[in-house]
Amino acid sequence: IAVFENEGLSCRFDIVESRLRLGSLYNHWADAEMVRNPGDSALFLVEFGEERYAGSRDFTCSALTAAPGRHGFTAMLVHQPSGLQATLSVWIDTELHLGLTFTNGSQGPLDFKAAFPHLSGLAVSDEPAGDYYFFPWGGGIFSDAPATIRRGYGDHAALFQLMDLYSPARGAGLALRCTD
Repeated sequence: IAVFENEGLSCRFDIVESRLRLGSLYNHWADAEMVRNPGDSALFLVEFGEERYAGSRDFTCSALTAAPGRHGFTAMLVHQPSGLQATLSVWIDTELHLGLTFTNGSQGPLDFKAAFPHLSGLAVSDEPAGDYYFFPWGGGIFSDAPATIRRGYGDHAALFQLMDLYSPARGAGLALRCTD
């Protein structure tokens, strides 16, 4: 439905059964498709109480419009049971940009937690086990082994500020950073 491209990256977003999802993220430098299972990438996660919802699975795409003055789009995504609305903006220049704004469309207050962006299941190497990850917090962790990162007094935290995915075999990867 929407394809964006720059020198190093091509991406495609699809609408499947009224749901927006990341269908492809092709890394030109690595010559690799990074989205291995398009249904896995949630785009964002939202929690209400004990329930967790994925943007690409549980939110209906009610509108998709071209972004004025940019090569991109804005999508209105709605979680019908709660009334929560998410406006996802996507555009590309030298980098791929994603923006997300929530609006409470319900009659009352709505408490929720959100994780954005949530691009799970990405890989650069032929096999995901061949990829390395870099988390810069705490002096930097660069490894091909899973890591549980703890901070403070044992609290677990999602450190979404920056994460790199790198394939030594292909000599390229992807850097993801949040500028909230």
